[in-house]
Amino acid sequence: MKVDEETRGEAYKRSNERLRRKNFADSCSVLQSIVPNLLPKATKERIVSGTIEYIRELEHDISVLEKLKRSISEKLEANSVLFSFGDRGSAVEVRASGGVAFFGIEAEFRRRLVVDIVKVFDKYGVEILAANVAVDEHRRKLVVTVTANVGGGERGKVVIEMIRRDILFV
Repeated sequence: MKVDEETRGEAYKRSNERLRRKNFADSCSVLQSIVPNLLPKATKERIVSGTIEYIRELEHDISVLEKLKRSISEKLEANSVLFSFGDRGSAVEVRASGGVAFFGIEAEFRRRLVVDIVKVFDKYGVEILAANVAVDEHRRKLVVTVTANVGGGERGKVVIEMIRRDILFV
């Protein structure tokens, strides 16, 4: 009886070891298919070390990209200008960065208002990149958003101010 129990115990251990090896081999196959630059006949040791190398490269890439993202965000914030003006139920909010401005315009609804707003941009030779129009019927308000290429520097700020002023008086 004692021999029989030992045999079953050894068989159980061998079975567990076979299963562990199979799972490890399957995991190595998955890693080999995912990690670039591993040869098809790479040893398990090479698969593991190549995977560690690849993870370190990815961590480095993440670090570089995060630094780049922070740098770009800081530059955008430093170059971003916000203008916000309102008058007689109308409001114009402008956010500008790098020669492109986003205009948020809210005004009392009236016929031909959108055409008049577009004419203001045309008057100053500003290219409209995108525009959206919405009507709030309950408040009788027209909401227009415009993304436009206004040019950079001091000239861009002057153009924004002139467009803003003209839209408030349209």
